[in-house]
Amino acid sequence: MSSRRSGSSTGCWLIALILVAISAVFAWMYYDSLPDPEPVVEAPPPPPTDPHDGLDPLAGNFPVTLDEAESAAAPARTGSAPARTSSSGSSSTSSRNRYPSLSSWQSGASGYERVIEEHTRRNNAPLAVFFYTEWCGYCRHMNAELLSSSEVTDYFGTIRKVRINPDDGEREKAIANEWNVKGYPSFFMLAPGSTSRRKIHPYSSVNGEQTVMSPESFVQSCKNAVGD
Repeated sequence: MSSRRSGSSTGCWLIALILVAISAVFAWMYYDSLPDPEPVVEAPPPPPTDPHDGLDPLAGNFPVTLDEAESAAAPARTGSAPARTSSSGSSSTSSRNRYPSLSSWQSGASGYERVIEEHTRRNNAPLAVFFYTEWCGYCRHMNAELLSSSEVTDYFGTIRKVRINPDDGEREKAIANEWNVKGYPSFFMLAPGSTSRRKIHPYSSVNGEQTVMSPESFVQSCKNAVGD
């Protein structure tokens, strides 16, 4: 009786093993018939976000950046210059020196501290603050076309003014950061005794051509910024 039970149990185990083997064969045949999976290709990382995306540097809604300023330096070295729009609407290039002296301006961090202290203490004149660098082609062009013109120098002879090159040192760089300067040139006007900064955009795009405003328009923009 026990031998029959033992034989029956062994038979059940054999049947179970055969079924498992058959199932394994069918599973292997099924998976073997499937196409090979496509190789996984990692997508390239997205490009870094440019905070200036959607902005037009020629429309005056953000300052000239390093690459743009270096591009502008090429015509400065060859003697050509972006066109200047006169008050009559015509364009011309200036014969004035492209590197005028701004010796009458306060300069650097020390000059900035002096002029800010005087501006706060004696609220009797507007203040102009000009951020520039030596490598910035647009800065040199702005110096030649606007800041050295008789119209601008006459007006600036009546106000306080300081020029700051952030490349001159850490103090100058800290002042540029305080004023949130992101590119060059960056030009600001403050009304007498005021701490409210009004930015002046001297460059614009006219019919696809980059132009700098006339000295008369620049002076008027400065006056409007300080409520004159």
